Amino acid sequence: MASSFDASAYDTIPQTGAAGSLALVRSLISAAQPDASPAAKKALKRARAKAETLRTLFSAAAPQKVASVTRVADTNMDRAWSALEQYLGAFADLDDDFHPHAREARELHAVLFPNGTAFLKLPYAEQWAEGDALLSRLEAGDSERAIAKLGGKSFVDQVKTRHAEYGEALGVTKAKAAAADTASLAEPLREVQLAVAVYARVLSAAVQNEELDPNVAVQALAPIAALRVRLKERKKGGAPAEDGASPDPVSPEPLPPVT
Repeated sequence: MASSFDASAYDTIPQTGAAGSLALVRSLISAAQPDASPAAKKALKRARAKAETLRTLFSAAAPQKVASVTRVADTNMDRAWSALEQYLGAFADLDDDFHPHAREARELHAVLFPNGTAFLKLPYAEQWAEGDALLSRLEAGDSERAIAKLGGKSFVDQVKTRHAEYGEALGVTKAKAAAADTASLAEPLREVQLAVAVYARVLSAAVQNEELDPNVAVQALAPIAALRVRLKERKKGGAPAEDGASPDPVSPEPLPPVT
């Protein structure tokens, strides 16, 4: 009876992210037979417990900034740079006879905004990079002090604040924090995958010991085989974006119980 069952197909579990692994455990629970052996139920319950821990941590992790937040940050950044450019431009339009620092303002405007604010029309990431370079030039020399002498310190402060917010919204200045969040899920994810592997081995051993019908085992472990196929298709570029291996948001609902 065991000869029709290929245990080697379950020696390794397909590697996927948190969302894919949670979807796999959910599918395994649904595919499990109600009259499964105590050993199989124990292994599956352990996989569920590990998955619940991962789900809780995954749900608590800081979500990526949504598009609306990025748009707001972009708008605020545009306004801040435009305000500073217009402020310097207004001084630059004055004749030297009417303000002692008019010439200095013209020089500042020419150095900082040689093309005006055209860079604000660039894609988000490129705009941030241009703004970051501009801010570095402003802070490197005497430009910031000179602007403060003109009474424009508040404009510079606003640019700095909005630039930091923009970088955070784009995930640029928070890259290290995001990496830390990913790393914090690595061990719980590994434990889920190990628990699933143990469950698969328990069923495989039962088949090899002629304690479980091979067809029942194949059905119970079908989610593993299906995930492996989807991952191969994804690697070839043929998998649909909504498959279980995709990093989609995790359901807030707890995994179903193992009965």
